[in-house]
Amino acid sequence: MLLVRTQHQDNAERSADADPSHSVPTLEPGEPPAVPSPPPVEQTVRAWHSAGHSQRAIARELNIDRRKVKQIIERAA
Repeated sequence: MLLVRTQHQDNAERSADADPSHSVPTLEPGEPPAVPSPPPVEQTVRAWHSAGHSQRAIARELNIDRRKVKQIIERAA
């Protein structure tokens, strides 16, 4: 999707420099960005199964074998 502006903004340059307290946090050169890691597959399978999803639906959504889903659920029990 593309946003097309129809009006010209005269204060576009001033708005970027208007408030220096709203700066973007910077990263150190060797610091990786903070990205939360996804939950392990076993935890996801157990959570979805306890929420009422079928083994087949879980396997299809996570793109894993149904037998693997069954093993994970049986190990949890």
